[in-house]
Amino acid sequence: MPLAAVEKDHVRQFLLDTVVAQGGYPERGGRWQREHARAMYLFRFLRDEFAKDRPAKPLTPVQAEMAAFREHLGRRCGYSQSTILERIFYMEEFLTRFFGTGPVEIERMSGAQIVEQVAEQARIHQVGRANNLTSSVRSYMRFLQLRGIRVGHLLAVVPRVPRKHRLSTRPHVTDEQAHALLKVFDQSTPLGQRDYAMALCMLDLGMRGSDMAVMKLDDIDWRNGVICIPNHKTGKPYQLPLPERVGRAIARYLRKGRPQTELRTVFLRHRAPIGTLKNMAIPSAMHRAYARAGIPQFGHGCRALRRTVATRMLRRGVPLKEIADVLGHQSINTTVRYARLDPAALAKVAIPWPEGLR
Repeated sequence: MPLAAVEKDHVRQFLLDTVVAQGGYPERGGRWQREHARAMYLFRFLRDEFAKDRPAKPLTPVQAEMAAFREHLGRRCGYSQSTILERIFYMEEFLTRFFGTGPVEIERMSGAQIVEQVAEQARIHQVGRANNLTSSVRSYMRFLQLRGIRVGHLLAVVPRVPRKHRLSTRPHVTDEQAHALLKVFDQSTPLGQRDYAMALCMLDLGMRGSDMAVMKLDDIDWRNGVICIPNHKTGKPYQLPLPERVGRAIARYLRKGRPQTELRTVFLRHRAPIGTLKNMAIPSAMHRAYARAGIPQFGHGCRALRRTVATRMLRRGVPLKEIADVLGHQSINTTVRYARLDPAALAKVAIPWPEGLR
């Protein structure tokens, strides 16, 4: 059937047949979840193909303002793409509530209106959403100040939403669990060699899953024992020494397990079509390894291993700045949230409670 002949009803019926009629959203890894993923891939493909034939719609004043804000966040602030998309989303929604499709006239906005909108978001949504909104508003106000627009009175009234980071509840893998995790990979198979090497990259180097998905063969300097971390999130690569066991695992995978291809990406998808790994391929591989090792699920499997590196270094007395350099963090505050504090170690340095006040 030609693509132009595909109607929305066909796509809608396909989604109903593969998702709703077969149980909706099942547990992770189930058959129907895979069917749902295939349906969504088809839907996105058709949506993008149809969009190519549509004439471009003129931007609304709010959308034009967000285009300038997006360039500022990427070029001047150097934020990651995910942070940029998040702030654009919140600010476009925020400004649309005030101005609709009309011109963006900041002078019409009052501090009381800003506080009211934030309070409303805090009431109907989680604290994290309201906190993201306030961060986006402050970032946009600073952008306006750089353009010479006087919004200091509005910037001063943007509230801060309290959000406690409970470091002790953030999951990480213990040394015993890490040892058990590495033993479950079947290194006699290509997939086992690949997943074992990826697990070591996260446990010894603190790499993100997104970093491993885009890491190239040229990023590894075998002669000098250095690996270049792509830092896909911030776009600012950094170098680290290549540990021996990580290098051996990667080298074994490259020699014996990696499919023959002209692609320069280190870790590849092994099922046809052979290519780069998708977003959820690496976390899914780690979740399957968790299940085989009998380790409780930690939500995002890659992030738990990354926190393990920070926690392990912190307990060995490594300064936070050095931990931030290893993890590729631009802010130490981010590193503090990754590193789990050791209550037993803190108890040794705590000041004794005065005898008379017990």
